[in-house]
Amino acid sequence: MTFETGTTIGGKYKLEREIARGGMGAIWRAHHVELEVPVAVKIVSAELALSQTALSRFKQEAKAAAQLRSPHVVQILDYGVEGGAPFMVMELLHGDDLATTIENSGRLGLTRVCEIAAGVCKALRLAHEAHIVHRDLKPENIFLAKVGDDEVVKVLDFGIAKALTSETGLVQ
Repeated sequence: MTFETGTTIGGKYKLEREIARGGMGAIWRAHHVELEVPVAVKIVSAELALSQTALSRFKQEAKAAAQLRSPHVVQILDYGVEGGAPFMVMELLHGDDLATTIENSGRLGLTRVCEIAAGVCKALRLAHEAHIVHRDLKPENIFLAKVGDDEVVKVLDFGIAKALTSETGLVQ
């Protein structure tokens, strides 16, 4: 299935425009037609939708992130499959990822770095308490979200996260 502006997926998310593209697929700005609120929808690419490994990884990402309730982790709102392509619905964030911030601003000051690191540490502590290891922490997966007058650091993309067993601490 081809996804384009105006397509409604999951019976309630109308795609407005693509806002990012990555290894797993595309992220779209969408509109929840019943609640009348903007959301972000991540859709697996057609090529990867044919791979059981990729589908399993995508579902793991949705499940791992959905279990973590924190202002410092992007919130997963829904998950489904449309035309053979899995998708997940997330809160729509405003701001930039850390990579873009560094590219635009250059070297960050110590106070700023500490503020960002504190938010990341809160997200990772919660994940680790839930026996989830992110495994792909990088500037592109740290988002500096604008929420009113505040900035909230959010960890994104739990696509290669692994769950630890509580008995052994080993990755499953």
